[in-house]
Amino acid sequence: MHWSERIIEILQSSSGNLKELAEIAGLDPGDLYRFQDLSGCDLRGQDLRGLNLEGCNIEKAIIDDSTKIDPLWDFRVAKKDEEYVYLNITRQLNTMILNYMDETGYAYAAWAQRKLLTRGLRLIHIDKYQFYKDIINANRYLKDLVYKRGSISIKILLNSTCINDIGNKIPNSSTEQALAEIILVGMISRKIRHGSKKDYSQVSVNAFYPPKLMKVEGAMEPIFDFDNLDRDF
Repeated sequence: MHWSERIIEILQSSSGNLKELAEIAGLDPGDLYRFQDLSGCDLRGQDLRGLNLEGCNIEKAIIDDSTKIDPLWDFRVAKKDEEYVYLNITRQLNTMILNYMDETGYAYAAWAQRKLLTRGLRLIHIDKYQFYKDIINANRYLKDLVYKRGSISIKILLNSTCINDIGNKIPNSSTEQALAEIILVGMISRKIRHGSKKDYSQVSVNAFYPPKLMKVEGAMEPIFDFDNLDRDF
C-alpha cells in the first residue's frame, strides 16, 4: 500500500486510539509517539501500556482514571523520590489553580501544582522571590489566599527533600502557609515581570487567571494590562 493511501485511511478513521492509529499506518506503536505533542488528545479509557512516551507532554492530554500508562511515563504515579502531601488551602486559591490549569492545559492537578512549586522555589534560588512575596503582602486579596484558614484539601506531588526544606525557605510560616505562598508566587510570576513598577495592590484574584466566560456582544474589555504574559510554563 502506498504511504498516501495510509494517510487517507488515518484521516477517514473514526478511531482516536493511539495503538489503532499506528496499526492503520502500518507502524510499530511502541516508539511512534516519542516526543510528540499530545496536548488536548482525548486518551480517556485508552490502554497506552507498551508505548514509549518519552518527551511527550502526556500531562496535557485528556485522560481519566481508566487511562492505563506504564508507571515510567505516568505522571499520576509518585516516583521513587517523591510523595503525595495533603495541603489545606482556601476555596479561592483552589479556584485560581483550576483556572491556571484551564489556561495552561494541564489535566492533572498534582502535576500542575508541582510545576508551580518548582517555579516558586526556583525564584527563591535566584533571589527574585521576595519581589512577588511583597506583591502578595500588599494585596489583601492575594494575602487572604495564603493566610486565611483553608477549607479544601488538595494532594500535591513533592520531592521528599523539598518537603523537609520548605520551612527553612519560608521562615515564620507554617508548612501549609509556606506551600500555599510558593504556589501563589509560581502563578503570579507568570503574569508580572520581575521588577515591575506597577501598583498591583488593588488587583483582584480573577484578574490573574480569569475563569473562561462566554463571549457576549458588548462585553467590557479588561482594564488591567499586565507587563508580561509568559506562556512557557
